[in-house]
Amino acid sequence: MEAPRDTAELKPEPVMLERALAVLGADSKHTVMIGDSTNDVRAAQAAGIRACAVGYGYGNRERVSALQPDFYCETPHDLIDLW
Repeated sequence: MEAPRDTAELKPEPVMLERALAVLGADSKHTVMIGDSTNDVRAAQAAGIRACAVGYGYGNRERVSALQPDFYCETPHDLIDLW
């Protein structure tokens, strides 16, 4: 788990995501970032990770959708249908 206190670089910079990939030994091509904000989607895109924007949470749906995430889920239940 990466937290803002672990780095000086916050989203949308990809540093936290890149570090998480390295620690987990994960491949960005097989990873999906789920987030509710434009910074979440931008960070995923900058890290080469597929982005799944969600319509619940604190983010603005229209702004998040405008960034053309790879996936969009309106509810938590919609996430199940992706996998």
